[in-house]
Amino acid sequence: MTQDDDQAFALEISVPDEPVFGQIDSLRMQQIVINLLNNARHALDGKGKIAIHLYEKDEERICIDVLDSGRGFQSMNSNMCSNHFIEAKTKS
Repeated sequence: MTQDDDQAFALEISVPDEPVFGQIDSLRMQQIVINLLNNARHALDGKGKIAIHLYEKDEERICIDVLDSGRGFQSMNSNMCSNHFIEAKTKS
């Protein structure tokens, strides 16, 4: 369990047994993964689970999936998923 801002969540990490190699901008990739993890953490209402899965899609692509057990999108917001800088959060 990870404790942060009084919000506990389980973190599951899944990586291949063998090393995965790719040509990436490591700083940019770090920023992307941190952003995805922060988004997943904010989607959790209290306790929940965040899972990170790293795998080779094929010989030329590596995938990182970040999944959370948060509330998800309302159907009316699903068409906004491809828009940059859009959030489906409701203000309290």
